[in-house]
Amino acid sequence: MGSHRIAQRREWHPGWSDYELAQRLSSDDPPNASIVVRYKSEAGGEYDQFGTCGSPDMLLAYFQSSNCHDTEILYVHPLVPLDKVTSGLRITDEAPRDSHVFKLKQIEEHRRAEEIRMSRIQNHRHSKGQCIMCGEPLNFVKKLLGANRHTHCTSFKE
Repeated sequence: MGSHRIAQRREWHPGWSDYELAQRLSSDDPPNASIVVRYKSEAGGEYDQFGTCGSPDMLLAYFQSSNCHDTEILYVHPLVPLDKVTSGLRITDEAPRDSHVFKLKQIEEHRRAEEIRMSRIQNHRHSKGQCIMCGEPLNFVKKLLGANRHTHCTSFKE
């Protein structure tokens, strides 16, 4: 895990995009920089720092730090399995369409859409007095106790 000033990288490689700079940064130290984030060191400021991550815990540290504002995933090395990247994190809109991080963004958008769809179904089932997981009616006692699913229902069924 390490932070790098974006301005310095821009001086070294004039005309490069932040994505290209992050890609270069990752190639310089692949095991420890397999994922590159960018963040603002001051709220409301410009993106001024890159952060390099070699593990999911390091990645989360940037998103949870009070010193990192508007953190976003900017680059993911192609050898990183996308299912190993923590979901629910902000991903840049500036990645090229053929990049690994763009694929990650598509996966995240699909996951979020699926969560919204399932939530709507579950809310509808709940309003009808049905188990939110299977859709079957809940008995009177379960409804009285405020339960929203059967005890044996652990996975969502269409």
